[in-house]
Amino acid sequence: MYIDSGVLLLVVLVAMSTGALEIEERIGEQPCRGSHQCLRSQCCVVLRRGHTYKTCRDRPGLDEPCSTTMLSVPAFSRPSYIFAHGCPCRHLGHRCRFLKEQDNVGVCRPMFERRNPVP
Repeated sequence: MYIDSGVLLLVVLVAMSTGALEIEERIGEQPCRGSHQCLRSQCCVVLRRGHTYKTCRDRPGLDEPCSTTMLSVPAFSRPSYIFAHGCPCRHLGHRCRFLKEQDNVGVCRPMFERRNPVP
């Protein structure tokens, strides 16, 4: 079966415009399927809700959003990410302190901090 290159280009353009095909060039970003494919200091994240493209990003630092499950993390100082399989805090003495007990999304805080001082 022969497919004309013009027809193939048209199919790709239609797929891209409808969102069925996600082709994005990102300079210096490492695509991933899980955090095991990233550097130790990074996590695998989905950049936008509804998209499938995952990339390695630095683990969250002090007072930055973190998660222990694959959930959307609300934006504080940076855009909303969806962490693939959770994303622990960057610093060894920090842990993901949940904002609400039933919630799986929180902020990175020192491990031995008193309970109330979350800003």
